[in-house]
Amino acid sequence: MTRTPPDQLAALAAKLGTVHPAAPELVLTTADQLGTADEVRLPSRTVGALLRRLLAVETDLATTRQTVARVVYDANEGDDWSMSDLMYELEHAGVPIAPELDHIDAVRTAEYRAQALG
Repeated sequence: MTRTPPDQLAALAAKLGTVHPAAPELVLTTADQLGTADEVRLPSRTVGALLRRLLAVETDLATTRQTVARVVYDANEGDDWSMSDLMYELEHAGVPIAPELDHIDAVRTAEYRAQALG
């Protein structure tokens, strides 16, 4: 996938104005329509919401990559970074991973319990 350059992300954000991102359900509904029709007509409001969601995802990805790259670079230069530091930097950048960590914790706990019951 070719990443969208920051200037294009900014231009897209300006064009979308106050459009809210599409909910995951709208994305799935639209995908269902694509699978069942030769041609799909979407209201401009739906297209705008899908584009806003795409913009949010690309922005989060860029922010995550930049934050991780900075931490890795600094660590390679000899700075002492911990995983807690990385989590803090991601949260400070607006892309916290606490929900994903909670999910992993729940999955691991269930796996350990299942092994114990064996």
